[in-house]
This record gives sequence, C-alpha cells and structure tokens, in this order.
Amino acid sequence: MTGPIDAGGWNGRSTAITNVTVHTMDARGTLAGQTVVVEDGRIRVMGRAGEVPTARSTVVDGTGRYLVPGLTDMHAHLFAPTDLNLYLANGVT
Repeated sequence: MTGPIDAGGWNGRSTAITNVTVHTMDARGTLAGQTVVVEDGRIRVMGRAGEVPTARSTVVDGTGRYLVPGLTDMHAHLFAPTDLNLYLANGVT
C-alpha cells in the first residue's frame, strides 16, 4: 500500500485504532503497523501508523492486537430473537 486509503466524507469525529495488525482476508494476509479510523460504524481511513491523522479522533492503542473484518453466517437457525446477540458477541455480523 502506498499511502492512506480515504473513503471520503471524513469529518474527524471518530475512533482511531493505531499500531494494529489488519487481517485483509485476501492474498496479502496481514498488514502490520496500521491505523484504522472508524466513524459512524464505517472505516473511513486506513494506512500505515503515523501516516493517518488521528488528532481529532479518540485513539485506541492496538499494539499487539489484530483487527479482522466482521464474520458472516450464511446459514443459521435462530431459536429466539436474543440468539442474534450471541452472534454479535462472537464477531458474526
């Protein structure tokens, strides 16, 4: 990656997860030392730590941690509406 990827519309009121290893779910595998800025539940900016502005964000230190995309279950049997909470608690979106 040559620089930060900006999704546009970013106003800076956000959360920045810094120094995290991002699991890309493609052939690249993982990207270490990344900063990911999340705003309104969406990734707005991602890039190497130090290259992404975080001054207007709440900063969370992700050193030694991994960030993975949400997981999906394409076939599920729900026995009660509260079962969905268990899915969310375990990373299934």
